[in-house]
Amino acid sequence: MSQISSSEGIPLSPGKRYELIAEYDNRSNRPIDAMAILYLYAAAGPPDAGESLAKTVE
Repeated sequence: MSQISSSEGIPLSPGKRYELIAEYDNRSNRPIDAMAILYLYAAAGPPDAGESLAKTVE
């Protein structure tokens, strides 16, 4: 499982569309049930000085 995290945050542009894509290596010859999860923390602007945006992803 991969993850992206940033203590500074990742800027997103208003009005743009973002998409989560999940890829699976299904080595069986039949369909499987699977899901992807996205944890997203959003703020209206940059944090105040000294405020931490550190996130823990499990």
